This record gives sequence, structure tokens and C-alpha cells, in this order.
Amino acid sequence: LGKRRSLALELNSQRPMGQGINYVLALPIKMAHFSERNYLNAIGVPIYEEIEQEPKTPWMSNVFVPEDLSEETTLNADVVIVGTGAGGGPMAALLAERGYAVAIVEEGLYERRSQFSGPPEKRLTRLWRDAGTTLSVGNLPILIPTGKLVGGSTAINSGTCFPTPHAVLQQWRTDYGLPDDFSPEMFGAHLQSVMTEIRVKPAEMKWVGDIADIVAKGADHFGAKHGPLPRNAPDCDGQGVCAIGCPTDAKRSTNISYIPRALKAGASLFTGMPVSRVLTRGRKAVAIEARGQDNNGAPRTLRIHAKAIVISCGTLASPLLLKDNGIKLPWLGNNLSVHPALGMFAKSPQIKSPWRAIPQSYGIEGLVDERVRFEGFYAPPQLSAPMFGMVGEELTKWMDAQSNLSQYGFMVRDPSVGSVMRGPGGQKLIRYNITEDVRELFQKGAAILAELMIRGGAEEVWAGVGPVGSISSIEEAKAIASLDLQPSDFRAMAFHPLGTCRMGPDSERGVVDFEHRVHGMDNLYVVDGSTVPTSLGVNPQVTIMAMAERAAIILAHRLEDTSRREAA
Repeated sequence: LGKRRSLALELNSQRPMGQGINYVLALPIKMAHFSERNYLNAIGVPIYEEIEQEPKTPWMSNVFVPEDLSEETTLNADVVIVGTGAGGGPMAALLAERGYAVAIVEEGLYERRSQFSGPPEKRLTRLWRDAGTTLSVGNLPILIPTGKLVGGSTAINSGTCFPTPHAVLQQWRTDYGLPDDFSPEMFGAHLQSVMTEIRVKPAEMKWVGDIADIVAKGADHFGAKHGPLPRNAPDCDGQGVCAIGCPTDAKRSTNISYIPRALKAGASLFTGMPVSRVLTRGRKAVAIEARGQDNNGAPRTLRIHAKAIVISCGTLASPLLLKDNGIKLPWLGNNLSVHPALGMFAKSPQIKSPWRAIPQSYGIEGLVDERVRFEGFYAPPQLSAPMFGMVGEELTKWMDAQSNLSQYGFMVRDPSVGSVMRGPGGQKLIRYNITEDVRELFQKGAAILAELMIRGGAEEVWAGVGPVGSISSIEEAKAIASLDLQPSDFRAMAFHPLGTCRMGPDSERGVVDFEHRVHGMDNLYVVDGSTVPTSLGVNPQVTIMAMAERAAIILAHRLEDTSRREAA
């Protein structure tokens, strides 16, 4: 035991690579250890009971799994859409409702309410891509969670929804030449349509949790504005597990909103079928090819020919699929932006029962810098254990206090960019370095966050910044700001990857044009977060959905024009 503890401490001191290795090695061990039911019962963590299978609705007959297919299946459609997240979901719904034959192909499965139950650690490994171990390499290893199921990352996010900031829209038009319909007035119509569909409204105060009291008191000291965050979960009852699938269907992710609309309008959805090939003939994309396996391991091949092909696999996957199929553009896979984020744990003398609240419920504006957004988070003990850098008795002390803990954090709008490409063995390789500006914002934000939680009533805060572990005074919190810290002194996650197929006027400045067509191709489109030109500074779900709505309308008009020409 002593040797293993020494090894863990030694790896953690070798930054950044050793820290990343330590995280990956410790993640399954800590998750398994702190998932023991006797431990969870002792500290009051609820049992996430299995939910009965809900009745099959008529439109679910349009959903197919590999077992439903023959060894080789070939189909025709007007439009084939690869992916079901914030980009693919709205595209599928709007095009199907206009009468087009839409085929949707998804790598993951259509997980229903009955699958959004049971032990959190098992749900994470099933629903998060790479079983929750997607890491960037750079001056700070960063975990980047994305979803692998129908709904994509919309099904495993915290539900926070903001419209695109006006300043960002103006930047796109000025710096990237985006057209007038990205003005706040015109693009605002798409934003409003999306927010109506997914029913965005502020979180209900009865479910914001005790963290809101701590945050409010601390924010008041700094004179900062604070309040419940806008979310797409109008019927939320505070189950506390948004990031591993909503068990009540309260969160209107695309698996609850847009995908059912598409299926009711006649679209077909093929699940468990990863797309590997985009078949082209000159400037035209003619078909996609997906390969999966049935329950017995027998291979299944699906080929769909279509008038238009839409890639909506997400920022980390779409550029790789295009590269694998011969698309060569300077910006493809580059321009990766993320929101690097930092979190802390606050221990209070009162029992908090944090598992009965919205995980990301309460926000603060006007602290540190306009690029820093405080939004908070929550992860059950089984999932939060790997976030603690300590081992041994110190780890046990904090884990045993779970019912007294609150979690809160912030993210930073980082103008720097990274890349995604194929690495050794064909694996996904994400490169990303935080800049000196972001390191400074991390440090300032960490000092303010620790002080804020102590002023809000926490008796102890786990900061986890460089040499700083547990602190219990305002002076210790303030001291974080003057430490000599390197990027690898922070234990960070990153959210909202964007930009790897960015929109631009030509192939020298972007991957897709203003209609989302891949430069150099006539009918191959990308519609997802990868086309968003820059980081937003806010959660991007609504922006991506609004861009998808705009793209669907444009594509529908193009298909109508093509049909008229063919008829003539």
C-alpha cells in the first residue's frame, strides 16, 4: 500500500505527463472503490433505482438497431444526417417536417429513460465517449467529456442554455465575413425558435440546492450579480444526474425534443452504426457507409445514397471523418476552441445532501474578468473521487464528508486554439495548450472562488491548486493569487469543443462555406459545433441548434431548386 501511494504521489509531481497518467490510472480505481454500496449507504448517497421500461411509442418503429438489418443493406434518401446532437437533431426534424426523406445514422444507441438509471459510474462509461477518458495533450492534460448516444452531448450536459452573445456575432461578421443573417436581429429569430422548442427558463429556486446560498452570500460580498441559470429542463425535479442522462426526461436534449419530431415526421434512425466512409464522385458526395455488429457479433453494413449528406458528429469527430475520406483543407481539424474549467469543493458544517439539486443551477456575473463565467457543477461521489488529487487518509476524509460538500467552479473563454488529428494507431489525438492569459485567469479565479465559498459559509475548501490542498481561511484563499504557478498546477476539465470545421468565406479561411457546405464539394455539409468560428464564452448548445435551424432552411431551399430544375 505504501509503495502504491508513493507511486501515485510521484506521478502527480511529474507534470504535466505524470499527472495525466495518474488521472487515467486512478480513475477506474477510485470510481470502483467509492462505488461500493456499503460506503454509499454510510454517507447517505441515494440508490439510483432501475427504472421500468417505458411503453414503446408508435414513432419508435422508425428506429433501427443492427439486429434489424441484413448483412448488407442499401437504401436511398433525400438527406442522410450522421449524428443526432445539437446539429443533427434540428436538421433532421426541420427537413423531415418539410417532407424530405431523411435517414439519420448514429454511432450510439437510443437510450431511453430506463437506461438513465442505475449506478452513475456504469452510466458514465456507457454514455460518455471513450468511457469518460478523452484527454488532450499539452501543457496541462484536460478531460473533455462528450456524449456517445442518440442526443450526443446534449443528453449528457447540465442543461445550461444561453443565446449567442451579440458581441460574438458581431466579431464573426467583422473578422470572418459571415453574412447579414448572423446579425443579432436576424440570427436572434433562430435563437428564439430554439429556446422555445427546448423550453428554456431559469432554474426553479426550490431545486438550486444549498450551493446557491453559499454562492449568493459570497457573491454579495464582492458586489457581483448572481441568480439561477437558464436551462432547458422545465420539469426538473432535482435528480442531480444531468451529466449521465436525465431519468425523468425533464431535460429537453435532442433525444427528447428534435429527434422525436423527426421520427414522427417519417425520418428513419439507424443506431449502433458508426459511419466510416463517405463515398464521393468528383465534387459530389453520393453515399455514406456505416458498419456495426448485432448482438452476436455478426457484421452489418449499411449504405445510404442521398442527394445531400450532412456530417454532424461533433467537433472532435467530424474533422476526422472528413480527413479519413480524403477531404484536405488547411483548417480541417485545426482551430479547436474549448472552455477550460476549474472546480473546487466546499465543506460546510450543515448536511447539504447535494444529490437532490440541479448540478449546474446558479451563476455569477462580474467577477474576475468578463472572460470568466462562474456556473458550478456537481458529480456524485463515484464520479467526483477522481477529481481529488490526494490519496490515502486525506482522500478518505473528504470522501466521507460527501453529504456536507458543495461543488462550484468557473470556465474561461480562451481565444487560443488547439487541434484534433489521428495519432498513433489511428487514435484520436487532441492537442491543446492553455495560454499564459488563461493561466493567470485560472489563478485569479481560483483565489476568488476559494474566498467566495469561505465567505459564503464553508468551513473548509479543497482548492487543489499547485501546492494548495485544503484551506480554511480568507487569508489562505487570497494567497493563491500570489503563488508561482505553472499550467500543470491546475486540475482542469474542458467543455464545449468548437471550431475544427469552422465556417469561412473560402478554403483558405474555413472548412465550410456560409451554407455549411464543405469547400470544394457540392452537396457535403457539416452542421455541428465544429463549424462555430470561435469560442463563445457561454454554453454553446443554443447557438449550434440555431445554426442548424438556419442550415436546414437553406438546404431545403437548395433541394427545392434542384427538384424544380430536374422537373423542367
